[in-house]
Amino acid sequence: MIWESLMRFELKSKITPRDALGDLLEKSGFSDEFDKFSEMENLFSFGIGKGVVLYKKRTKVDSPGLYIDVAKPPIEYDSFDGVPISIFCLLVSPLDDSVHLRYLSLFYRLINFSSFRERLLEANSLEGVRKLVKREEEGFES
Repeated sequence: MIWESLMRFELKSKITPRDALGDLLEKSGFSDEFDKFSEMENLFSFGIGKGVVLYKKRTKVDSPGLYIDVAKPPIEYDSFDGVPISIFCLLVSPLDDSVHLRYLSLFYRLINFSSFRERLLEANSLEGVRKLVKREEEGFES
């Protein structure tokens, strides 16, 4: 489940989108790919709407990892809906298509609920976010 893959949650203030990307890549061990992600970001926005950016990295890992930074206050970003960004995420997933698509589906399902996004913005610890995600995922299974 996605809550088990949550590797990092951090609150940030006064950051730029480039800072958020660089920090997520550094914490996940992919800082050498900053230029590649920046080039892709110049071609298309990673903003998925509703104040959320989702960077995706597929690589030779055994299990997915999710990294989240929350920007307070929200920052301007070129997302399709024009909503300033509060939630920056990086999903690192295995090359296996089924695992990658399962985690993307779970992520989109979670992040689509405004109540989940609001509680995520109020969270202040990695363990608190893990509990939040686990509780939401268990609700999907009922």
